[in-house]
Amino acid sequence: MRWLVSIFCLAFLLCAPAPARAQFEQWCEIRCDELFGAHPEKPACELWDYDHVIREEKIIRRKIVVEPCKKQLDEWQWRDDVRHAARAALKHVAGCTQWCETASKLREGEPIGEKNRHLWQVIGDIIVCRLTPQQLGHLTAFHVDLNCPGMRFVPSGPFMMGCDITDETCRPREKPYHEIELDAYFIDTHEVTSAAYRRCVEQRQCPRPRGHAALDYYNFGAESRSTHPINGVDWEQADAYCKFAGKRLCTEAEWEKGARGDDGRDYPWGPEKPSAELAVLDTGADHSGEGRPWPVLSLTSPVCSREKGNSPYDLCDMAGNVWEWVADWYQQDFYTNSPPSNPTGPPKGTHRVIRGGRFSNVGFSLRTSARGFLKPEAYFPYLGFRCCKGAVDL
Repeated sequence: MRWLVSIFCLAFLLCAPAPARAQFEQWCEIRCDELFGAHPEKPACELWDYDHVIREEKIIRRKIVVEPCKKQLDEWQWRDDVRHAARAALKHVAGCTQWCETASKLREGEPIGEKNRHLWQVIGDIIVCRLTPQQLGHLTAFHVDLNCPGMRFVPSGPFMMGCDITDETCRPREKPYHEIELDAYFIDTHEVTSAAYRRCVEQRQCPRPRGHAALDYYNFGAESRSTHPINGVDWEQADAYCKFAGKRLCTEAEWEKGARGDDGRDYPWGPEKPSAELAVLDTGADHSGEGRPWPVLSLTSPVCSREKGNSPYDLCDMAGNVWEWVADWYQQDFYTNSPPSNPTGPPKGTHRVIRGGRFSNVGFSLRTSARGFLKPEAYFPYLGFRCCKGAVDL
């Protein structure tokens, strides 16, 4: 349901002026007309392709799935199924409109049941990855939660950035704890996968990861790890991919708000200490020297394999799996003089910031405020990235 719009916060409608109510009733009519209109045509793409490999001096033809087509067909089938279910529940256009207007008058303290919540999602079937300032204003008025395919919407507003833990856990580069205001933006639900990066390479828009030949540690080219995060990429390669995808690298502030929300939590999931159930990490003591190989965990895991550890915006792997490049240059004391609104880091530097910790880390590096840094040309098996994009078309 990543691409659906959910409308659960309806308190605004109870006290909305008459024009807003009329506008919402008109919205119900339009959405119900669309729901009971013609079904979208099935995608006409080719699901199967063929490739050839040489084994034991023989040319073998193999059948392979065209992943972009499969994704389109799966999404079309899912939409078709939910349309059928919604039509059966709502009977006809008039019944749908009546239900929509009635449900809109429910108070916030009277939550919509599971069945009705599902119908709200179907009626609000709108894919939005870019907004005009006017649209953003409407969304604020109607309390709509947005999702863009493969990304999550983070609304504008303040959040607390940095470390406020009272013991010695906070490092100097994480201080001071300070308030930052950010504009609305979208952020990738998960780290960019090996399969996604490969498509960029195949279209000659991205160079191959520099460590890709060592398949024991690097995911590019390892067919069994196509859903693992891409690793072994330097900053320039991460930047190239995000541009190829019509996005950009996240700023450090955007990354941190996506990881901790606006309630200042220590970890994406809350106050609980990291565990293998919440994050992809090494469960042994960090550099313990207790007679065991370190790290115990030497490989990544598929993205979104620790759902319980998701952030407030339902982002996967904001702690563990791989460190993530962000856009900012690194400066240890940057927070001291950081702009209060939409900071982008110092204008220049020698190292770029990395965030989120890695699969071979435990402890401080997995906190939402933890900051790492590397030279832009660095590449390691524990280093990947995700992308962001601004929500508003200016």
